[in-house]
Amino acid sequence: MSTTASGTDSEFDLDYAPAGPANAKRKRTSPDAAASGAETARAPVCSSGERITMTDDESDDAVLAAWKHRKALAARKPKPKPAKRQSQSASAKAKAKAVSGGGIVGRTAKRKAVPLAWNFTEDRATSGDGVRESQEVALPSYLVPRQVAAQQARAAMDAGRLPAEGGVRLPPTWDDVPFSDDERIGELESRPDFGGAVKPCNPYADIVLPDSCGVVPCSIAQHLRSYQVDGVRFLHKNFVMQEGCILGDDMGLGKTVQVIAFLTAAFGKTGDERDAKRMRKARRAGVWYPRVLVVCPSSLIANWCAEFKTWGWWKVYIYHGAKEDKEMALRAAMGGSAEVVITNYETYRLRHREVNLVEWDAVIADECHKIKGGLVAGLPSHWTRG
Repeated sequence: MSTTASGTDSEFDLDYAPAGPANAKRKRTSPDAAASGAETARAPVCSSGERITMTDDESDDAVLAAWKHRKALAARKPKPKPAKRQSQSASAKAKAKAVSGGGIVGRTAKRKAVPLAWNFTEDRATSGDGVRESQEVALPSYLVPRQVAAQQARAAMDAGRLPAEGGVRLPPTWDDVPFSDDERIGELESRPDFGGAVKPCNPYADIVLPDSCGVVPCSIAQHLRSYQVDGVRFLHKNFVMQEGCILGDDMGLGKTVQVIAFLTAAFGKTGDERDAKRMRKARRAGVWYPRVLVVCPSSLIANWCAEFKTWGWWKVYIYHGAKEDKEMALRAAMGGSAEVVITNYETYRLRHREVNLVEWDAVIADECHKIKGGLVAGLPSHWTRG
């Protein structure tokens, strides 16, 4: 039963329907269908303009139950496990296997790893590892004349003749070079000076190196052990004869001290204050004076500087760090105002063309296991072959 109030002057229709059973369902009917039934109560109007009626039809319950059943079955089914991500190596193997199975489509040419050639000089025809295939190591072009002169000098000395000047690297002589300090030799400071903390192991006397015409001054000689004297003699002889060599003492046996003692003999120094003036005196007098390059790991640069300061008077420059510092060290070496230049392996590898503009008389490679094998970190292979 429904009550309807309507009128021509009414602005709206009021429809009322009693509440049906609890399980009654709403059904949408078109306006035409609702108007055709005279005995059918008018249903409420929804927002879309359709009439909604309440019904007890059980077919909708069956549809809902079937839908719930399907959802329950789907929930009980085991979910497939996600596929494991293929590792990079496994995927690469699978790809390589797929490519090797058939034609050439999709293949890419394999690139061979080309080792870094040293290219120390352009006239050095070498293989990839920096060594000639005949296993003969060629010197840089600027060292070839020096090698020839050294060979001629050795031949002259074997024949009992004096070697030609420049063939060997004998220590410079200072007999004709005046020093204002000669008058007070007894008052001059000498190095090393350990202040009594280190007891000398030798008498206070010079050590003469007869095979190479060198002298280790008494201030240094008194602190050298016998095996260190042998090492100094070995280094200086090979330097004078312009031959390479390797000093293979164990760690802690004073190889750095042996090298500085050998350089003291090579420079003709006396271990006192006059050594600070020798480079300037030699340049003014036109006397040959060595220039030495020390290549070492970065962690040892400060140690080398400290040892040079302890064992004598040396003009040392560091070719490392800021661009201005490297340029200053290179200018000093070219201009003859540097006795020793210290750099590290990486800097030398990157800037070797600039460093090699200086005609070094000796190159000291500390911790030379870094160049073992002929070519490591861009260093020339002939360093390890003498």
